[in-house]
Amino acid sequence: MGSSHPDPQMNRLSNAINEDLLLGTEKIGQLRSFSSRISLEETLTEQEKNELLLMIGGIQLFIDDFEMKTYYLSHYNREQNILYEKQQFINETVMFLELLKSDDFLLKDTEVIFNQATAAINRGFLLYEKGNLILLDHLNEMQKSYQIKQIILFLIIIFSILLIYLFFGGVYVSVMQTIQALQTGTSQWIKGDLRSRIQVKTKDELKYVGDSFNQLAGNFEKNLEENRRIQLDLQHSLKKNNQLATAINNLEIGVIITDPILPDNPITFVNAGFEKLTGYRAEEVIGRKPSRLQGEKTSTKAKKRIREGIKNRESFSIEILNYRKDGELFWNLLSITPVYEDGKLVNFLGIQTDITKQKKADEKIYSLAYADQLTHLPNHNRLQMIVKKNIKSLMQEATILRLDVARFKNINHVRGFTLGDFTLVELAKRLEHILTGKGGFSRQYGDKFTIYLPHISNKQEVEQILKEIHKQLHEPFKIDGYTFYLEVSIGVSQFPKDGTDFITLMQHAEAALFKAKGTDGHFYVYYQSEMHKNFHEEYSIENNLRVAIEKEELFWTYQPKQDLKTGIITGMEALIRWNHPELGVISPFKFIPIAEKTGLIYQIGEWVLLEACKQNKKFQEQGLQPLIVSVNISAKQFSNKEYLLTTIDRIIEQTKLDPKYLEIELTESVFQNPAIVEPVLAEIKKRQIQVSVDDFGTGYSSLSYLKLFPIDVLKIDRAFIKDLLENNNDQKLTKSMIEIGHGLSLKVIAEGVETSRHIELLKTMNCDEVQGYYLAKQLTADEFVEFMRMNN
Repeated sequence: MGSSHPDPQMNRLSNAINEDLLLGTEKIGQLRSFSSRISLEETLTEQEKNELLLMIGGIQLFIDDFEMKTYYLSHYNREQNILYEKQQFINETVMFLELLKSDDFLLKDTEVIFNQATAAINRGFLLYEKGNLILLDHLNEMQKSYQIKQIILFLIIIFSILLIYLFFGGVYVSVMQTIQALQTGTSQWIKGDLRSRIQVKTKDELKYVGDSFNQLAGNFEKNLEENRRIQLDLQHSLKKNNQLATAINNLEIGVIITDPILPDNPITFVNAGFEKLTGYRAEEVIGRKPSRLQGEKTSTKAKKRIREGIKNRESFSIEILNYRKDGELFWNLLSITPVYEDGKLVNFLGIQTDITKQKKADEKIYSLAYADQLTHLPNHNRLQMIVKKNIKSLMQEATILRLDVARFKNINHVRGFTLGDFTLVELAKRLEHILTGKGGFSRQYGDKFTIYLPHISNKQEVEQILKEIHKQLHEPFKIDGYTFYLEVSIGVSQFPKDGTDFITLMQHAEAALFKAKGTDGHFYVYYQSEMHKNFHEEYSIENNLRVAIEKEELFWTYQPKQDLKTGIITGMEALIRWNHPELGVISPFKFIPIAEKTGLIYQIGEWVLLEACKQNKKFQEQGLQPLIVSVNISAKQFSNKEYLLTTIDRIIEQTKLDPKYLEIELTESVFQNPAIVEPVLAEIKKRQIQVSVDDFGTGYSSLSYLKLFPIDVLKIDRAFIKDLLENNNDQKLTKSMIEIGHGLSLKVIAEGVETSRHIELLKTMNCDEVQGYYLAKQLTADEFVEFMRMNN
């Protein structure tokens, strides 16, 4: 580019840098915003996929076109620096596109995607700045070339005049002829005819003067034409420069130029984008320090980075919180580049972009991804990041507490979800008060919390925190006019004893929590390795239970009930069993709770009711006296009114069993919510179906439900009958329960009767009926028929 001839490649460079590059960078910014938003979703809609592919394709086309338009840069040694920046920009952009096209895109961290896009955008701005510096250098060289040619032209004219005077003292006629020719030629030149030449007929020295004059005229014509061309090129370059200045002034982004030679590096130029961005007019900031945009909330770390960058004369970008003229805060993506001329630093160029909306969007995305929206606590993702970081930093010990609120769903169902939310917020505040300075905690979902105690594993320290939690929960919750208490279960796992990674620690804490929820007397349990065995067994039972009905592995047994006064068999309880081909006979105490948790209880419960009614009808058809068959109904089945009543009606209709020979057995836990229980029981009684309370005495509910609801039978749990002969307290409790039942006109049945002494003692207590091994073990249908025929 040292030649005086204009370089057409510079024109193409100007177009590529000032038009294509700016548009391409803007497209990358749009893709950054879109991809950051959708990266938090588990799956993408077809519309989102198509939009993503269209945006990626648009940027890929821009990269290919931009690379083709600037390929010639490799032939210019002086442009190796911009060639490098161009390649870096293309590489960063391609890496961003490849990241979005990868199969595991949705698994990527949102911050990784945003940072990769930002790196490409920053490279684009850096390429833009360096490209325009090359254009400015080229313009300066053209101007210097034009000035030199003007000086040469002036010297040529002076030299011509001197030659004329030098030979003026020659032969008069020759001189006069030569002078006349010179005058004629000069006159033609003055008129603009630069092609005019003189003819000298003499062969003396004047001949050389004439020839020199003609040669001078030819060179002058040639130089003048060259000068005109240079002027046209210069005008074109100035026009392009004006277009560049106009483009810079019309940019939405702010452009600021400072003078590092003067004290405080004052501002020397700002564009209209700066004025719009900051609210300051150009005359208000030119000559002032750039730091006037900073304020109290501007990061000290960011200020220091800017000072260091200026001092080290380096190119860098930084996100900084700045102030507008009216005091409003905004996030500024600031890119600063030093500008050199002849190896000397002459300016700093700053590019400012308002990224406030993007930052707010990022904060919202971050909040959704890493914070619980109700309590504003860290969520599971955030907790995982914290624990992983601590483990990588060679943490020596830590403790995880998994916390679950007992029967929290009752608060939601009885008092409403709004009060339930207020309760969780209040619980979070109490836990936060306990853990201040000791650790942190997060909310996973619902009433599930996790407490994280880094650098703590000492049992005494952990149990002190557990005691404080227990103490806090002994204080009543007073919310929205209601007063109530909460109970929690806590599972404890410890690093590194119980696991060396986050997932394992959480799994083991969950296993301990599961154990704690089934343990009386202790609200917390430490993880033990054998708990895994229980989980594997439960998992195996769940998987096999799904096909047990189809494979006819479930079967019924029947246990008779006897009237103590008459000795007559009055009914039977249908008891479900599971004969697994590998695990053997599995107790309902193992698989029914699993069925309730997985929802299989609906399928099993419907099958149970159908088979019990069908078999009871068959017993009658076989000639047995009509008996009442008792069937257990789970709390989950009972809570679904429409399902339960519809199922009962359909099965009664299908089996043709008179409903008075069907009895529904319910545990005490069913009666926790009177508003739900009462209308269901009323409908059941309309159908003349009997209702009994099973395992009476083992629950924690109020006895008031016995008089509130239409109950027919009270069944005393076998736990009281087992030690009835030896334990006076059990005798007193059993007698009291019998008296309570009779006082409410209820029939009372004692379960688990195993000896004749039990029978005699229960007779003295006026118990109505009994069932248990003393009468018969659980019998198959055929065995029950035989039993009945032997006892008639």
